[in-house]
Amino acid sequence: SGVSNGTRIVNTARIVCTEQPVASVASAATTIATPDITKITPDKGGNAGQVTVTITGSNLDPNATVKLTRSGYTDIVAGPATGVPDGTALTATFDFVGKSAGACQLVVTNPGGAQAMLPSGFQVLPPSAISLTGITPSSGTRASSKFACVRRTK
Repeated sequence: SGVSNGTRIVNTARIVCTEQPVASVASAATTIATPDITKITPDKGGNAGQVTVTITGSNLDPNATVKLTRSGYTDIVAGPATGVPDGTALTATFDFVGKSAGACQLVVTNPGGAQAMLPSGFQVLPPSAISLTGITPSSGTRASSKFACVRRTK
């Protein structure tokens, strides 16, 4: 290996020590709260656009991920969810453009990995399954600051 038998090898190391206070080490146990889903509103929407849903329940972390799953299909993942501090509600928006119609399971996953599922919690409908039944008010001016209420059939 380039070193002949009997050669003395000296390794030199320089160690520098400084006196510094040692920080306290604390340990804490973390409990991962399992979310629970009571309902999703609305529980159906057409596959021609976006739908914003409100999920109610308990232990719903404001930073949870929300998705819809269905066997044989790609998961539909909502945009970033927003929640309330007491963990009783989440709001999330799904983009259903081009998604297949059918019943989906709602899955909420808290940041620690705990999940809640609501089987057949959301129904993706074909565009023809949703029809507009009215707009209130039925007229107004362009300068008007009135809000319109759109009613639909389920």
